[in-house]
Order: sequence, then structure tokens, then C-alpha cells
Amino acid sequence: MSTYTQAISDIKISFSEAQALDALYSPLNTNETLYQNLKKIVSTTGINTLLETFPREIFTHLLYSYYPNETAIKAAFSQQFFFQSKNHVVIYELNAASSRLDMCKINGSSIAYEIKTELDNFQRLPKQLDDYSKLFDKLYLICPKSRLDDALKYLPDHVGIYLYKKNSRNNYCFTLYRKAAINQSLDARMQLMCLEKSALQQCCSPSSANKEEMVEQILQKYNGMTINKLFKQSIKNKYLENWSFVYENQERILPLDYQWFFQNKMAPELIYH
Repeated sequence: MSTYTQAISDIKISFSEAQALDALYSPLNTNETLYQNLKKIVSTTGINTLLETFPREIFTHLLYSYYPNETAIKAAFSQQFFFQSKNHVVIYELNAASSRLDMCKINGSSIAYEIKTELDNFQRLPKQLDDYSKLFDKLYLICPKSRLDDALKYLPDHVGIYLYKKNSRNNYCFTLYRKAAINQSLDARMQLMCLEKSALQQCCSPSSANKEEMVEQILQKYNGMTINKLFKQSIKNKYLENWSFVYENQERILPLDYQWFFQNKMAPELIYH
């Protein structure tokens, strides 16, 4: 570990201070803005030069380590499970029926990942899982080990579980508690309604006037298995460029910014200044 990395890791703050920092953070902040915001929260005694020299890295360290919200868990899970292979496409924040899915991985299967942190409750989870069960082959909940008993009250048997906790180095560690079973509740109509018209047009006659007509044509023409393949391929095609950008630039993107760069595909050096 380099001297400056050790020095950064030695900076510690409270949860309330981390929460205040989170409200001040944006990837679009300049280094000067980040530095000024850090000085509002973090004691500068003995480390002012460090704050001024590495404000973005320090912001990332403090939020990642002391504010365990969805962004931090999403970053840690992505590092452990998604950046190990190029054989899939990952999507962050995907509209799924009337819910919004935290993460999805598409390869031969479609796998939905919903995150519940120590800061969340589980009240919306049944509705979210019902929506995801209509669209994806497998579903997983990612939650703290300390919330397992709460989570089990809400989970159908086919939903898998990843648990996480922090190790002695303040890093998030994930373990597979329960494997997901193949979901038997796919809804072909709902899958088609979630696709854009341009994806549906490949399977319809040129005269189709609106999305509802296209969906009806496809439902009459293809079975559920074929429609599921169309759904997965369309989602994969739509987000391939976004995921490829994050995957190829992962070493140049700070972990808390993965989702921002997924959505915006801007060169990191244009943003980190």
C-alpha cells in the first residue's frame, strides 16, 4: 500500500458526517469544489494538504467506507462479480414493469439484482419482486447479513440471496446464501411492453401502427420461450455500448461513479479535473 493510500485509509468519519458528504457529492464537481466540501465536514488537522491533493479519492474512500447506501453496495458487488468477464452485459437502473431494478445481468440468462441496505426497509420489496418475476429468468436479493431474518419474510422460494458484511479492512464481502431457482412466472406480454417499438418492429409487419398492435401480433406469432429470447437480446443490444464503456474504463473510473459513467459514456479525464 502506498503512503498516500495508507494516509487516505486512515481518515475516519462518523455515519452522520458521511451522510452529509453524500449530499454534497457529484461526479461533475471539480477537485476544488470537492476540496471545499470536504473541509466543511472533515477535520483538516494534519491532513489539509492531503485533502487538497486527493479530494476525489478521499471523497470516494469516505463514502464507500462510512455510508453503506445502494451506490456503495452496487460498486462493491460490481467489482467482485461483474468485472471478471466480458461475456455478459450489465445494466444499472433498468425500468422493469412499474418498478426500477437496481442491476441486471444478461448473458444466456437474465438475472435481476435488487439491493436492500442497512438504510432501507422492505415494504416495497414484494411489489418489486412481483414485477421482476414477470421479466427475468432469475432473481437475487442483495442485503446485509444482519438483515437476513427481515428479508426472508418477504422472499418467495425462487429468489436467491447474496449477503454482505464488512471485513477488518472495511471492505464489503459478499457470500451466496441461497441460489436462485429458475423463475416460472414470466409474462410474455409484460416483457414485450417493456421493449421499445424499434425492437418490436423486427417481428411485426410494416403496417403495424402502434405498440399495442405490435405486441398482439408477436404474442400470436411466437411462444413464450421465443419472446423471452427476444426480450433478453433486445435489452442486451440496447445497453451493450454503455456496459462496454464502463468495463473498458473500469480502472479509470472511481467505483461510486460506475452508474454515472454507464449512463453518460464520457471520457473520465473530461470529468475528473
